[in-house]
Amino acid sequence: MDCYYHIDVVRGKRIELRVNYFNTEFGADVLMVYDDGLGGANSPLLKNMTGWYDSNSTPIMSSGNSMTLRFISDPQITYDGFSFTYTAV
Repeated sequence: MDCYYHIDVVRGKRIELRVNYFNTEFGADVLMVYDDGLGGANSPLLKNMTGWYDSNSTPIMSSGNSMTLRFISDPQITYDGFSFTYTAV
C-alpha cells in the first residue's frame, strides 16, 4: 500500500502536526512527512516514522502552509496504525 495525505491551511500560516497515536510494524510500515510540495524529490523530508511513537512526541512543524504525509505498508503484519491532529498556527 502506498497512500498520500495532503494538508493545506490558509496562506501565511504553518502546520503543527501532533501524534495522537502511532504504532506500525517497525521497518515495514513507514510514514514520511514532507514539508510543502507533493512529497516528491524536491520536498524536504521533515520526519520518517516507523514502529512506535508516544503521543507526547515533539510536534512536527511545516515551514509553509502545506504538508504531505506518505504511508508505505506491506500486507504481512498489521498494527494499530496512526492518528494525527493538525492545527494552523
